[in-house]
Amino acid sequence: MANHYVPHAFSDIDAHPDPGRLVASLHRLSDEPFFASYKQRLRELLRARPGRKFLDVGAGTGEAARRLADE
Repeated sequence: MANHYVPHAFSDIDAHPDPGRLVASLHRLSDEPFFASYKQRLRELLRARPGRKFLDVGAGTGEAARRLADE
């Protein structure tokens, strides 16, 4: 039996037949208390201040980066 890599849907979202469904799942997850508290803790640890820069790579919808920028 040969090893066969099966990519996850999020591995190439642009090639997915329904990327909107994947984005919708990310929005649903962001409403879950565990993920909301995780993102809040991450913002606390980053200690965002005016003039600081952060690189957000492959972080879903980009909403977390927008919130960080607003803070």
